[in-house]
Amino acid sequence: MTDFPKDFRAVRTKLSPEAFAISEGMDVAPTDLIPEETWNSIVHLPDDVSLRTSDHYGTELEVLWDLWGDWVTVVLELQGPNQGLAETPMASVAGDTASYFQAAVQNALVGYYRLAFASLRGVVENMTVGLHFELTADRPKFQSWLAGDEFGFGSAADQLRQQPAVAQLEQSLQAAVGDDLLRQRNTPARADGGLVREVFKELSKYAHGGPNYTDADLWASNGPVFVPEVFEEWLQMFALVFAIGLLEIRIGRPNLAAGREDRRELRELFGTAVSILVPDSDERRILEAAAAFLWQ
Repeated sequence: MTDFPKDFRAVRTKLSPEAFAISEGMDVAPTDLIPEETWNSIVHLPDDVSLRTSDHYGTELEVLWDLWGDWVTVVLELQGPNQGLAETPMASVAGDTASYFQAAVQNALVGYYRLAFASLRGVVENMTVGLHFELTADRPKFQSWLAGDEFGFGSAADQLRQQPAVAQLEQSLQAAVGDDLLRQRNTPARADGGLVREVFKELSKYAHGGPNYTDADLWASNGPVFVPEVFEEWLQMFALVFAIGLLEIRIGRPNLAAGREDRRELRELFGTAVSILVPDSDERRILEAAAAFLWQ
């Protein structure tokens, strides 16, 4: 098996002088232009999908892009004024997931829907793992995870349910709506798991490209091609995952200061995301009950 370097700086030292200069952010004159025919072959279909998508979902794209920008602001608040705070689990994973949200929008815009869903899976997994390490304050294990040791969503979700802050929320949700976020699926009774587990399970199907979740399945064609119903399903999932991420930030850092005056506060951002979800849906009902408990 290839031993991939964990330090990408080691890779950069093997680049050509021109490529290394580009990696350093320098402007370099073109050295190897792509043939026009090849370029057009690469971008023709994605460009077509992006135009069709933005023709009909311009407002939705603007809202989601604004949410991504607000997430970046939340990350800055999590990182705070000193390096020590910036290296906490919640600040670290939230910073990484900003690019996942960005990639999800980009891929949905150009019709690579499976990748757009898969990016959202990365948000759920990393935010849940980050919340676990934030609440346990186990920095050595967190650093080991950052270095590549395995610790996945399932383990984090199992252990989070034993944390007092999460246990209280779960009990409150069961009392209010008869559901919760992180309970395991009861296989013999065929009962679904909590909302976050079910979302992760669904997104994992896209990430793994299982039957009915491949690109060809989503397009019912070769592609990419514009499929409004798939885009709308992704739109709902983006809002759901964004709201879950904000809930996990609220649990992990309940005393997080409000954002700058020109940006929206955490609960307002949460409300915007939840307002995108289908009214009276189970997902919206659970999230609104969680917000009522966490921001009471």
